[in-house]
Amino acid sequence: MHLINKILILPFVCAFLNAESLLKTNNTKKANILNPNTKQASIDSSLENSTKNGEKISNKSNLNFSKCAEFYTKTSKQFIDLKNENTINAIHIGDGKYLAYSKHFFNNKNIIKYDEFMGLYLFKDKILNQKYDFRVINKSIQAVAINKNSITKGKILKSQGSLKNLAVFSNIIEPNSIISDICYQAYGISTGSDRFIDKSYIDLFLKNKNSKEYSYIGIEAKDSKNGVVISKINPFITNLLQIGDILLSINGKKINSVDDFFNLESNLEINKIAYIDIKRGNKILKIPLIATKREIDFSVQDSFLQYFGIVLDNNLNIISDNKSERFKPNDKILRVNQMQVSTINELDSALAKIANEGAESFSILLNRNDFEFFITIPIDSVELI
Repeated sequence: MHLINKILILPFVCAFLNAESLLKTNNTKKANILNPNTKQASIDSSLENSTKNGEKISNKSNLNFSKCAEFYTKTSKQFIDLKNENTINAIHIGDGKYLAYSKHFFNNKNIIKYDEFMGLYLFKDKILNQKYDFRVINKSIQAVAINKNSITKGKILKSQGSLKNLAVFSNIIEPNSIISDICYQAYGISTGSDRFIDKSYIDLFLKNKNSKEYSYIGIEAKDSKNGVVISKINPFITNLLQIGDILLSINGKKINSVDDFFNLESNLEINKIAYIDIKRGNKILKIPLIATKREIDFSVQDSFLQYFGIVLDNNLNIISDNKSERFKPNDKILRVNQMQVSTINELDSALAKIANEGAESFSILLNRNDFEFFITIPIDSVELI
């Protein structure tokens, strides 16, 4: 009877010891994952995978990132908008400098500089012992988006291609979240939706001494099997280009993709002549264009009215009028010279028709607080090179 009890008890003792050993192993792995000073803090750390039907099933989705949230809290500071008392969290990036993203203009005495088109702000405050280090995205990796309110798990799908073509996360994330796979390491800062600004463009922002202004030459382009071709031309800027022209270079810098073109177009000297090399049929032509100041946010579709300093959203609501000041925020465009318009493409088609007819002015029908009226814009002063 005594021997039988030993035989019966032994399996339970072994099971208990195995469970205890497994618990210790898991706790050790969890401690390593949550420690921001170890490589195991990475989502890409070598965790054990189980196998089902010959495929590996990762346990990464069950990781606990509470320590990374704690690191975010300790390494960020809240700043207050002096105008409306809204707040924004900015992360410490070293030397008492704090980085944040805001879609709306932010007013604070600690701002060193800002980029109104990218939405990046740099603040100055006390130096902290810890800081975030930004790293280059060199592959598609598992990551999280962390902010003061939430942690969103996902994957970095694509790095940033241009000022307009942002990096992509696999899930919807809150604006101003930090994209990270190690508590102290970051790959970018989110702009909302599933997009974020990555290290390469954050570095450009940090290198600029002052708040950045971007240029505009009135061209839209697309990739094709023949190269980067012009798909849209602002008729108020030039009449020397044609739809379908192949873009070769700007000021001698080669264009290999639409992203190349947009980055070059956006960083020209404002009010200076830029030279565009194009291929039209079998001819290579050098076209001079005057680069004007960009008025429209990168997230909004370009409009030909940008030339006149008028900034619209995608629903044809006025955001600002930076030249004539006759348009007011929230004015809505209804018609152009009696042509009804409801999208930016329809608006631009109407404006192109007016420009091609050689008109000296055009009228815009607006709705302002349920009152409709016309504003006439002269175009006889537009100088085409």
